[in-house]
Amino acid sequence: MLHVLVRLLGLALAVYVVSTQVRLDDTLRLKDGAVLSGDVRPSELGYDVRAPRDAAPRAIAASDVALERYGGREIAAVSYGLRTLGGRLSKEGATVVLVIVSLIALAVVTA
Repeated sequence: MLHVLVRLLGLALAVYVVSTQVRLDDTLRLKDGAVLSGDVRPSELGYDVRAPRDAAPRAIAASDVALERYGGREIAAVSYGLRTLGGRLSKEGATVVLVIVSLIALAVVTA
């Protein structure tokens, strides 16, 4: 009975994290604190942001984008959402399937 409770709590935690932390759209944070959401694409001079997705892109200069510090280096404050990440992963379909099958096999073996 305890193992069922632990699995349900793990599932509830996964649902909570996905529902509160995973974003559907990309976000870009500007130096003035404003956050732009939509489809964020790198361009020659910075980024193009489309919000909503069917609107004309808004050009944002790289110098206007806030920077975040990770591991001693600064990177642009751009967070890619589920749509963009899904598009990138769709090109790696075989690898994604292999990872999912491996995780399912691991769950079955350790059950």
